[in-house]
Amino acid sequence: MESTKSIQLPDGYLLKLADKSELPEIYEFLGKNFNREESIAKCLFAGKNFDEEEEKLIEEDENLLVAVAFERSPCPVIIHKKSNKIVGVNVTILTKRPNGSETATSLYGEIKQKTKVIADYFNYMAIISDEADIFNRYPNVKAALEFCIIAVDKNHRRLGLAKVLSLSGLEESKKLKDVGLIFGLYTSPYSKRVAEKINMKSILKYDLLRFKDDRGHSIFQDLIPNNICSVMTLEIL
Repeated sequence: MESTKSIQLPDGYLLKLADKSELPEIYEFLGKNFNREESIAKCLFAGKNFDEEEEKLIEEDENLLVAVAFERSPCPVIIHKKSNKIVGVNVTILTKRPNGSETATSLYGEIKQKTKVIADYFNYMAIISDEADIFNRYPNVKAALEFCIIAVDKNHRRLGLAKVLSLSGLEESKKLKDVGLIFGLYTSPYSKRVAEKINMKSILKYDLLRFKDDRGHSIFQDLIPNNICSVMTLEIL
C-alpha cells in the first residue's frame, strides 16, 4: 500500500500499511524486538528454560495474537529503505462496543493459548483492560482502536520512529467506521512518554505489584521502580 505521506519520517525510512504477505517478517521482527522485551513478559520469562517444543508453542501463541489482530485492523509498519527490512510495527486491535447483554472482552481474553507463560501474560493484560473499562468510561464511543504492540528495531531507536507509528495508528483510526478513541496499555516509562507526545492521557494507573503468586509474593517485584503501568487514551475529534 502507499506510504502515509502526511507524517514526517527521518531520511531513509518508509511508512506504509503491512499486507498479509509481510506477516512472517512481522512475526520474526517482534520475536527479536518485542516479545521478550516488554516489561510484563520479561518478568514472566525471567529465569525460565523451555525446551524446543515449548519454545515452538510459545512462538505460535505469540504469533496468533498478531494474526488475529491483523485480520481486524490496520498494521502500520516502517521500512528501512537501504535494507528493505521492517524496523517498526504498530499492531492495532479494533474493538467494538458490546451490544445488549454482551460483555466487553479484550482480544487477550478471546484467544486460547497452548502455553502457561503466554496464558498468564494474556490474563494479566486482560485483567488490566477489564479494569480500564473503556466503553463505560466513554459512553458515546461505539468502537476503539487499541495500540496493542508498538515496537522498533534495536538498531533504529531514538529516531522518533515509535512516535511515527503512533501517529500513523491515529491517522488510520480516523478512517475506520465508528472509531472514536485510541487507547493502549503502556508498561514502560519510555512508551508512556511516546504516548504523551501524541496527546494521549492516562485514565488508569495500575500497580503491577498487585499481582501475587501462590505464596503471596509480588510477581513483578523486579520492575520496581517502574511497576506502574498506564492505560492511556485519546478521543478522536
